[in-house]
Amino acid sequence: MEMLRAFRDLVTTDTSEAPKALGDLRVMQGVRKFPQQVKCAMLAWRAVQQAFEQGSGEATVSTEPA
Repeated sequence: MEMLRAFRDLVTTDTSEAPKALGDLRVMQGVRKFPQQVKCAMLAWRAVQQAFEQGSGEATVSTEPA
């Protein structure tokens, strides 16, 4: 979950330094300039987050903050 928070902060906040733990994902830093693209960039991360939270079974994934 820490990686999710770090990525979310990378694409939504105006920080000059991206965490090194994100590795190649740091190239996504420019996405913050395009709000609709932020939702797209976060979709897979939200799916993973909800999968961990809900365990097994079907779930609806939202691009909105939890």
